Amino acid sequence: MSVSITKEKFDKFEAVRKSGEYNMFDKTARYETDLTEKEWLTIMKDYGKLKEAWSANNNNNNGDK
Repeated sequence: MSVSITKEKFDKFEAVRKSGEYNMFDKTARYETDLTEKEWLTIMKDYGKLKEAWSANNNNNNGDK
């Protein structure tokens, strides 16, 4: 079963990543969000694809969240 990663979930991950406070492989980083372990691991595994997808989406929807 695949895990669906919404823009909102990806943005939560990105906020922690961009803070620079945590090694993203440390499970403590996940605790700063409400993401499940499966969601976190999916983002870690597919980060490049998700970033590209949501970046393309941001370019098409200026300012939409």
